[in-house]
Amino acid sequence: MIGLASQEEGEDKSTTLLPDEVLVPGISRFEQLCRKLIAEATSTLSRWYPAGGVTVIVQTSSATENTAQEQRERIIAIWQQQALPWKVTVQILPTTFPFEYWNKQLPELKHPVLVLALHYRQPGETQAEMAGALLLMPPSLLPSAARTDALKLFRAMPLQTNKLTAELKELRDMVQQPAEAIRLIWFSGLTAPQRQLLATATHGLSLHLSGLAPMAGLIDFDRGSEQYGHLASWLMMVAAAETADYETGSHWLVWADDKQAWAMAAGIETAVPYQRSEMALTAPFPAGGITLAVLLHSVLLWCLGSKYPVWLFSWWGASCVLLMLGIMLPGIALLLRKSVARLLLPAFIRTAAKQGSKVK
Repeated sequence: MIGLASQEEGEDKSTTLLPDEVLVPGISRFEQLCRKLIAEATSTLSRWYPAGGVTVIVQTSSATENTAQEQRERIIAIWQQQALPWKVTVQILPTTFPFEYWNKQLPELKHPVLVLALHYRQPGETQAEMAGALLLMPPSLLPSAARTDALKLFRAMPLQTNKLTAELKELRDMVQQPAEAIRLIWFSGLTAPQRQLLATATHGLSLHLSGLAPMAGLIDFDRGSEQYGHLASWLMMVAAAETADYETGSHWLVWADDKQAWAMAAGIETAVPYQRSEMALTAPFPAGGITLAVLLHSVLLWCLGSKYPVWLFSWWGASCVLLMLGIMLPGIALLLRKSVARLLLPAFIRTAAKQGSKVK
């Protein structure tokens, strides 16, 4: 829900949500909007998950220590007043990008998560209100039929905006959603040169973006939502989830500010299982491993020659040295080669492969 007036509508359109209800700015307004969102989300949740634990994540544009405590208390009060059957845990996020939390803590939760992102009316303020809810379910809690058709939101991938082409190629190669299924790319916070680089990169990756969408499939989400800052990240996810209901294919979502950038894949297609042979870089020539093995053997021979000179120069000693050379030289070289290739694999791919984390 968002109260925005387009240029065609002028300034007469209301910039408040729920215009038919009494508006009291401040924490009362927060409670009013949360009550509406929770009622709608829990009606859906009850069909799939009748009882158990639920985590409610709240992010607003006015997160301070005092307001965070008030917001937590209001959410718990709503839960009790509506006599909801789930045991609730409330977490208030700071006013930053939520993707560190999304990648590290969210996958650890084995029960549904309800995200509430809001900019609510403050005293003496005229900025348009915004409220969005995102209900996330672990795949294991969904029936197999619903699991196939559910929108899948994957781990957020950190980006280097100065290497946007290479980063997006890496995102494509992970095949969280097949490249041929990508129809829309949403972006927010990119500078004008970065937007141009994004357009060039998507053309070079031969993505089949929708020609019916604005900007030929590249959707500038800053238009109308830039004033919400990091809240726009949740708003973009909600918008992409809503758009997916209209069979618009799979999406990429890109966010950036002056300090960091992130990308995420979303869609209903089944992810291709991680294949190390496809994802790993070509193993380097083991010159370093051979050098290290020769050095270790030289040190070992010197120690043996100093301690047991007679044994070393006997037939038995010479046979042992040759046997060690035959085993340790290739062994150390191949082990180092494999280790270096593994370390060169991007950290994000290693983490995603290890945890296998995706949220539905």
